Amino acid sequence: MAVSKSKKKWYNVVAPIFRNAIIGETLGYDQNDLKDRKLDLNYMSITNDPKTQNIRVLFKINDVKDNNAIVEIVGYELTLSYVKRVIRKDANKISDSYEYTTKDNVKVIVKPLVITRYKTNKSVLQSLRKNIRSFLEEEIKKNNFNDFINLIVYNKIQKALREKLKKIYPISACEFRIVKKV
Repeated sequence: MAVSKSKKKWYNVVAPIFRNAIIGETLGYDQNDLKDRKLDLNYMSITNDPKTQNIRVLFKINDVKDNNAIVEIVGYELTLSYVKRVIRKDANKISDSYEYTTKDNVKVIVKPLVITRYKTNKSVLQSLRKNIRSFLEEEIKKNNFNDFINLIVYNKIQKALREKLKKIYPISACEFRIVKKV
Protein backbone atom coordinates (compact mmCIF):
# COMPACT_ATOMS: atom_id res chain seq x y z
CA MET A 1 0.00 0.00 0.00
CA ALA A 2 1.45 3.35 -1.06
CA VAL A 3 1.69 6.22 1.36
CA SER A 4 0.08 9.33 -0.12
CA LYS A 5 1.64 12.72 0.40
CA SER A 6 -0.50 15.68 1.28
CA LYS A 7 -1.53 18.02 -1.51
CA LYS A 8 0.54 21.02 -2.47
CA LYS A 9 -0.80 24.45 -1.56
CA TRP A 10 -0.34 27.89 -3.07
CA TYR A 11 1.24 30.53 -0.82
CA ASN A 12 1.27 34.27 -1.48
CA VAL A 13 4.75 35.81 -1.46
CA VAL A 14 4.74 39.07 0.52
CA ALA A 15 7.58 41.61 0.59
CA PRO A 16 7.50 43.85 3.69
CA ILE A 17 10.17 46.12 2.18
CA PHE A 18 7.68 47.08 -0.57
CA ARG A 19 4.82 47.98 1.83
CA ASN A 20 3.69 44.35 2.22
CA ALA A 21 3.00 44.03 -1.49
CA ILE A 22 2.13 40.59 -2.80
CA ILE A 23 4.85 39.97 -5.36
CA GLY A 24 3.86 36.49 -6.46
CA GLU A 25 2.78 32.99 -5.50
CA THR A 26 4.70 29.81 -4.82
CA LEU A 27 3.77 26.18 -4.45
CA GLY A 28 4.72 23.94 -1.53
CA TYR A 29 3.65 20.94 0.55
CA ASP A 30 3.87 22.74 3.88
CA GLN A 31 5.37 25.80 5.55
CA ASN A 32 8.69 24.12 6.32
CA ASP A 33 9.08 23.26 2.65
CA LEU A 34 9.14 26.98 1.76
CA LYS A 35 11.75 28.23 4.26
CA ASP A 36 15.03 29.37 2.70
CA ARG A 37 13.63 29.09 -0.83
CA LYS A 38 15.19 31.68 -3.13
CA LEU A 39 13.25 33.67 -5.70
CA ASP A 40 14.33 36.20 -8.27
CA LEU A 41 11.93 38.67 -9.77
CA ASN A 42 12.09 41.35 -12.40
CA TYR A 43 11.76 44.70 -10.65
CA MET A 44 9.37 45.95 -13.33
CA SER A 45 6.78 43.40 -12.22
CA ILE A 46 6.84 44.94 -8.73
CA THR A 47 6.79 48.61 -9.70
CA ASN A 48 4.94 48.46 -13.06
CA ASP A 49 7.59 50.88 -14.36
CA PRO A 50 9.13 49.87 -17.71
CA LYS A 51 12.31 51.83 -16.90
CA THR A 52 13.20 49.22 -14.28
CA GLN A 53 12.92 46.19 -16.54
CA ASN A 54 16.70 45.67 -16.51
CA ILE A 55 16.84 45.00 -12.76
CA ARG A 56 16.40 41.65 -11.02
CA VAL A 57 15.77 41.57 -7.29
CA LEU A 58 16.72 38.40 -5.40
CA PHE A 59 14.57 37.32 -2.45
CA LYS A 60 14.71 34.59 0.21
CA ILE A 61 11.68 33.28 2.11
CA ASN A 62 12.21 33.74 5.86
CA ASP A 63 8.88 32.99 7.44
CA VAL A 64 5.40 31.70 6.59
CA LYS A 65 2.34 33.13 8.35
CA ASP A 66 -1.33 32.63 7.46
CA ASN A 67 -0.72 31.32 3.92
CA ASN A 68 1.74 34.17 3.25
CA ALA A 69 5.45 33.60 2.63
CA ILE A 70 7.40 36.56 4.03
CA VAL A 71 10.53 37.40 2.02
CA GLU A 72 13.60 39.54 2.52
CA ILE A 73 15.83 41.03 -0.14
CA VAL A 74 19.09 39.15 -0.58
CA GLY A 75 20.43 40.84 -3.69
CA TYR A 76 20.12 43.12 -6.67
CA GLU A 77 21.42 42.46 -10.19
CA LEU A 78 21.39 44.06 -13.60
CA THR A 79 20.48 41.83 -16.52
CA LEU A 80 23.39 40.80 -18.70
CA SER A 81 21.69 42.08 -21.85
CA TYR A 82 21.49 45.58 -20.32
CA VAL A 83 25.17 45.53 -19.32
CA LYS A 84 26.17 44.54 -22.86
CA ARG A 85 23.94 47.25 -24.34
CA VAL A 86 25.41 50.01 -22.15
CA ILE A 87 29.05 49.30 -22.99
CA ARG A 88 30.34 51.34 -25.93
CA LYS A 89 33.25 50.80 -28.28
CA ASP A 90 35.14 54.07 -27.69
CA ALA A 91 34.84 54.11 -23.91
CA ASN A 92 36.44 52.44 -20.91
CA LYS A 93 34.60 50.08 -18.59
CA ILE A 94 35.44 50.02 -14.91
CA SER A 95 34.09 46.96 -13.18
CA ASP A 96 35.37 45.65 -9.90
CA SER A 97 34.29 43.58 -6.93
CA TYR A 98 34.41 44.71 -3.31
CA GLU A 99 33.27 43.14 -0.06
CA TYR A 100 31.98 45.45 2.67
CA THR A 101 30.25 45.21 6.03
CA THR A 102 27.10 47.26 6.59
CA LYS A 103 26.03 49.05 9.75
CA ASP A 104 24.07 45.97 10.89
CA ASN A 105 27.11 43.65 10.32
CA VAL A 106 25.90 42.09 7.07
CA LYS A 107 28.66 41.23 4.62
CA VAL A 108 27.85 42.52 1.15
CA ILE A 109 29.51 41.98 -2.22
CA VAL A 110 29.24 45.06 -4.43
CA LYS A 111 30.20 45.02 -8.12
CA PRO A 112 29.99 48.54 -9.57
CA LEU A 113 29.96 49.24 -13.30
CA VAL A 114 31.19 52.63 -14.45
CA ILE A 115 31.61 53.53 -18.11
CA THR A 116 33.56 56.58 -19.16
CA ARG A 117 32.37 58.73 -22.01
CA TYR A 118 35.65 58.47 -23.94
CA LYS A 119 38.80 56.35 -23.92
CA THR A 120 41.21 57.39 -21.20
CA ASN A 121 44.53 56.38 -19.70
CA LYS A 122 45.21 54.01 -16.80
CA SER A 123 45.97 56.69 -14.23
CA VAL A 124 42.50 58.24 -14.63
CA LEU A 125 40.88 54.80 -14.41
CA GLN A 126 42.89 54.05 -11.27
CA SER A 127 41.78 57.34 -9.72
CA LEU A 128 38.14 56.54 -10.55
CA ARG A 129 38.45 53.07 -8.96
CA LYS A 130 39.97 54.56 -5.82
CA ASN A 131 37.16 57.10 -5.52
CA ILE A 132 34.50 54.43 -6.11
CA ARG A 133 35.92 52.31 -3.32
CA SER A 134 36.14 55.18 -0.82
CA PHE A 135 32.63 56.42 -1.64
CA LEU A 136 31.09 52.96 -1.25
CA GLU A 137 32.94 52.32 1.99
CA GLU A 138 31.48 55.50 3.52
CA GLU A 139 27.94 54.86 2.27
CA ILE A 140 27.79 51.22 3.31
CA LYS A 141 29.16 51.86 6.80
CA LYS A 142 26.44 54.39 7.58
CA ASN A 143 23.48 52.30 6.25
CA ASN A 144 22.04 48.92 7.16
CA PHE A 145 21.52 46.39 4.36
CA ASN A 146 17.82 47.10 3.66
CA ASP A 147 18.40 50.86 3.56
CA PHE A 148 21.37 50.40 1.26
CA ILE A 149 19.35 48.21 -1.14
CA ASN A 150 16.52 50.78 -1.09
CA LEU A 151 18.98 53.54 -1.99
CA ILE A 152 20.29 51.44 -4.88
CA VAL A 153 16.83 50.44 -6.12
CA TYR A 154 15.71 54.08 -6.12
CA ASN A 155 18.95 55.10 -7.89
CA LYS A 156 20.13 57.53 -5.17
CA ILE A 157 23.59 56.06 -4.58
CA GLN A 158 24.28 55.84 -8.31
CA LYS A 159 23.46 59.53 -8.77
CA ALA A 160 25.65 60.58 -5.85
CA LEU A 161 28.54 58.41 -7.08
CA ARG A 162 28.18 59.77 -10.59
CA GLU A 163 28.29 63.36 -9.31
CA LYS A 164 31.51 62.59 -7.45
CA LEU A 165 33.16 60.78 -10.37
CA LYS A 166 32.27 63.26 -13.09
CA LYS A 167 34.54 65.80 -11.39
CA ILE A 168 37.44 63.52 -12.29
CA TYR A 169 36.37 62.42 -15.80
CA PRO A 170 33.12 62.45 -17.86
CA ILE A 171 30.97 59.41 -17.05
CA SER A 172 28.29 57.98 -19.34
CA ALA A 173 26.95 55.25 -17.01
CA CYS A 174 27.22 54.52 -13.30
CA GLU A 175 25.40 51.39 -12.10
CA PHE A 176 25.77 48.43 -9.77
CA ARG A 177 25.92 45.11 -11.64
CA ILE A 178 25.54 42.99 -8.51
CA VAL A 179 24.84 43.70 -4.84
CA LYS A 180 24.19 40.67 -2.67
CA LYS A 181 24.63 39.27 0.81
CA VAL A 182 27.50 36.87 1.34
